[in-house]
Amino acid sequence: MFFQKNSRSRLIGAHRGLRSLAPENTLLALEKAIAAKADFWEIDVQLSLDDELMVVHDETLLRTSDIAKHPQLKDKKKDRVDELTCEELQMLDAGTWFIETDPFGTIKSKEVCEKDFKIIKEQKISTLEEVLTVALENDFPTNIEIKDHTGRKGDGYIVKKLMELLEDAEQPEMFLISSFNHTYLKEVKEYSPYMATAALDAEPREDLIPYLHSLGVAAYNIREGIVTDELLASLRHEGFFTSVWTVNNKIDGNKLLEKNVKSIITDFPQYFLK
Repeated sequence: MFFQKNSRSRLIGAHRGLRSLAPENTLLALEKAIAAKADFWEIDVQLSLDDELMVVHDETLLRTSDIAKHPQLKDKKKDRVDELTCEELQMLDAGTWFIETDPFGTIKSKEVCEKDFKIIKEQKISTLEEVLTVALENDFPTNIEIKDHTGRKGDGYIVKKLMELLEDAEQPEMFLISSFNHTYLKEVKEYSPYMATAALDAEPREDLIPYLHSLGVAAYNIREGIVTDELLASLRHEGFFTSVWTVNNKIDGNKLLEKNVKSIITDFPQYFLK
């Protein structure tokens, strides 16, 4: 199972890859996370118009690509990911925005150097199959978040597409499937009872423990702001692993790891792994 794969009692996950040093959800962010010796990485998956599983977080491409300026695709700049084909998505520059915006101040601080700019500018939006090939080659576990497709055509079959791909990999212990759409987690269990799943929540939930048992999840992935000692104790007592996101303060992160937290997911795994 995912949480038993690593012998360390507390795990550090790289949020969308090591996105403080490379554009999020890209192959470069994966490579940086592996080099930093993170225990796993967390990524986001959506369907393209032609039903390819793509690794991208936002509903649109405005923040993390050049779509607004792209000569062929700028008229689609407000389109959702699932309104563009895989070919169109992979035409986009998914790296230059990182240099232009310096989202974590790591260019200004010289943690990201000018010599890295060339490879950053070469980053594209990857298919899930592409990134998993590299992750599995490096024996690097992956937490896959299924983005919510409610109201869109992919809602009824994104889980099926994902499970077919993961079944081909034949290494279920390498994957943790999470989602804010908890119906997807039930569907995952119908396809593969042995696949580890995690319910994502950003706000407190009443009757939490019975609810998690009804989902059959192994873990509860929660926003840092809703963590309490009582919550962590009750989750541990009931046998649920707890992951907390997005933890970027090293002092706060270490305090959580000293409590009943199995893992933290952070934009700065390099700070916790020094």
